[in-house]
Amino acid sequence: MTAIREGALSGRRVLELADETGVYCGKLLADMGADVLKIERPGGDATRELPPFWQGRPGPDHGLFFLYMNTSKRGLTLDVERPEGQALFRRLAATADLVLETLPPGRLDELQHPPATERALPERRHRAAQRLSSWSRKGNSR
Repeated sequence: MTAIREGALSGRRVLELADETGVYCGKLLADMGADVLKIERPGGDATRELPPFWQGRPGPDHGLFFLYMNTSKRGLTLDVERPEGQALFRRLAATADLVLETLPPGRLDELQHPPATERALPERRHRAAQRLSSWSRKGNSR
């Protein structure tokens, strides 16, 4: 049985599609009580392979960075390259209060997520989408 987390963000749902630059944001939200669902590609998130490793043994379930950054989150393996995965992502986004993503500029456009996400977001009142990036929407040009 899963205990219901209490906190400032209790009752809020967050959909996280983030790499190592955004997982800490998701961790903070989860630690404050939000229900964070981390989306991983088939084969697992790349941060699973980042050292250091538990007992020095490399492996997808031994990466201490991954384990620490994903405490308090739920996980889902989803192939957003496939139409079925894109459709499921859109359904999940429609139930989220926040969509947190760190994909390269334009990547969501290629996957046709922003139009679907933007259509889904107004269905609930306090809905937001947050893109975390070191760069502008156009890339690393200023």
